[in-house]
Amino acid sequence: MKKLNGIDILNAQISSNRLSHAYIFESDEHEDGREAALKFIEDIDKSLNHGEIERSLNKIDISRNLKIVEPNGKTIRIEDIRDLIRFYQTLPFNSKYKYAIIFQAERLRVESSNAMLKLLEDMPEYGKIILVTKSSGNILPTIKSRCQVVKIESSKNDDIIDREFIYSLIDEFLLGNFNAIIQNLDKIDELKEHGHDFFSAVIEFINSMLLIRYYSYDNGILSTERINKYKYINISRQRLISVIEDCIEMQMNLKNNVNFLLSVEELALNLSN
Repeated sequence: MKKLNGIDILNAQISSNRLSHAYIFESDEHEDGREAALKFIEDIDKSLNHGEIERSLNKIDISRNLKIVEPNGKTIRIEDIRDLIRFYQTLPFNSKYKYAIIFQAERLRVESSNAMLKLLEDMPEYGKIILVTKSSGNILPTIKSRCQVVKIESSKNDDIIDREFIYSLIDEFLLGNFNAIIQNLDKIDELKEHGHDFFSAVIEFINSMLLIRYYSYDNGILSTERINKYKYINISRQRLISVIEDCIEMQMNLKNNVNFLLSVEELALNLSN
């Protein structure tokens, strides 16, 4: 049986009229995610049973029923999410749904993430929202658990980092082995040009631990061997969430030329405590 890709799954949902109220579009390139989100919304709107006059107003309807939220500087502010909440407080114009796209959703901070969580909990029946990100692991689990994650194939599919090496580092850090940094200093130094991707891989890994341990959901990131191993590691749900939040902060700090090796050392400390 052919395995459905993300676009096939979305098309099937449109055809069967079984749409989720919230999605996370995960793509290697933000622009691919944005284009897929806009195309998905357009396809939903086209599938609705409009009359002939309404069809002629289709593009106008979409513009009036669509809100796009993007980072203001380095973050998505709580004011932007509050404005989005107000957007959903009015009924859609000449349409069944109102839509929102959160571009670069990994830039939600703690306050804006909390506001987003409240929006997802109270989403009206006519509301549809799409969070676009390079990695769903960069989004807080409490938000992710309320969304359907869809992988969007990107025009650039080559992985520029050695994920298995990063995963093996996390293994050592969880066991309290700080010497792993010294023992692998050259390889770690090679990754400093890809610091954002390094911490994205760490976030995906830690989020997988969180999902398996506390939500009984396997997203396929961890091997069976690792899953069995981590069943016996004493680490709390709150600490895993805290590590994810710290990694997101580290990604932001790297843009301000914070030392990559020091960030890796801080990660090792956070995982072993």
